[in-house]
Amino acid sequence: MYRKGDSLDDFILFDRIWTRVWQQQGFELEFTRRDADCYLILSDDGEVAGTVEFKRYDPGRHPIDALAPFSEHPALAPGNAVEVDKVALLPEYRGRNLDKLISLIVHYCENRGRTHIVALMEPKLCKALRMAFRIKLERIAEPFHYKGGMVVPVVCDVSRLYLNKPAYGWLLPNPEQPEIILPAVGS
Repeated sequence: MYRKGDSLDDFILFDRIWTRVWQQQGFELEFTRRDADCYLILSDDGEVAGTVEFKRYDPGRHPIDALAPFSEHPALAPGNAVEVDKVALLPEYRGRNLDKLISLIVHYCENRGRTHIVALMEPKLCKALRMAFRIKLERIAEPFHYKGGMVVPVVCDVSRLYLNKPAYGWLLPNPEQPEIILPAVGS
């Protein structure tokens, strides 16, 4: 499903994938990895299909605040949000692996007690998340041109997803959370 990048080979692969996807979409590249968790999304056949990077978000002290008014959002407090960046799915894996990408984001936040994400998202991805996956994204400013393409500044309350898993049938099981099996009624 996914794995955390923890070796030099993983980081090289991570950079190769997101840079390829971003260049195809016309985005400028930005290499930052301070205090970031890098993940590789795996296809059903075990091939690396995409990437996601997570960075701690502290309102008013994060570089993304210079681009959009994230720090003014009332639900964002120090320690409860992460920035989602370097989201990339290779063209041959799009569609079939979007549930893995979203599940990774939800699991990452759930396992670390984070309730919200902040992101500059590509408009087509925003639409896919809303339409196909019924995910509520709160646009906090108008879309704007950034590093070669249009982006939408969004906040998402991911706790709504991990606290209501039955409502999101596409959400994959969290590999870091034990599955609780309740005894049958009358046992």
